[in-house]
Amino acid sequence: MKYYLEDKFIGVGVVDIVPSGLSSVYFFYDPEYKDYRLGVFSSLIEIEYIRYLNKVFPEFKYYYMGFYIQNSEKMNYKGISLFNSS
Repeated sequence: MKYYLEDKFIGVGVVDIVPSGLSSVYFFYDPEYKDYRLGVFSSLIEIEYIRYLNKVFPEFKYYYMGFYIQNSEKMNYKGISLFNSS
């Protein structure tokens, strides 16, 4: 999924289409637009895309937000519990 602001190319969302839905694999963007929260925006667009396709393909209904690899330092943020009471 490609994102433009007027004529300027500002971001790309890499997705995987699977029979049951869409898997958001990776997102990258022009750092000049970091305050626009383009990753969040892309997630919302991807969810809308699933809802759109679900009207024709009822089994296409899930949104997978990528993978968590426990031993990957870059993915540590995915293992943080927001509900950890300690």
